[in-house]
Amino acid sequence: MVVIVVGAALHFWQIRDSAGQWIDVPYVPGTILLLAGEFLHFHSNKKFTLAMHRVVLPSKVQPGQPPRCTLIWFEHADSHQPMWPPSEDPNQPAPPGVKDYLLEKINAAYKSGSRD
Repeated sequence: MVVIVVGAALHFWQIRDSAGQWIDVPYVPGTILLLAGEFLHFHSNKKFTLAMHRVVLPSKVQPGQPPRCTLIWFEHADSHQPMWPPSEDPNQPAPPGVKDYLLEKINAAYKSGSRD
């Protein structure tokens, strides 16, 4: 998955740093924020870094800020596409397909009660 954020929505984004702390994404007018999902991370040979992120809703309308408008579009690889390129080592198991990988992650999060 790839997340693209343009404009005013940047005011409400946070990313988690390596210490586990949530930090605000600074707003720079005219910028586009691109967050790579796991599939792009693995298939780019980890060139694109994963970023745990969240949207923080303001407690009230902030003066001078336009209202937030969000368009969500989920796009993913074919369910049977390998989640990452196969190893050159023939003794290594084949990578899981996208569907199996995502189902495993969702089930693990559900069982742990994770909200992140």
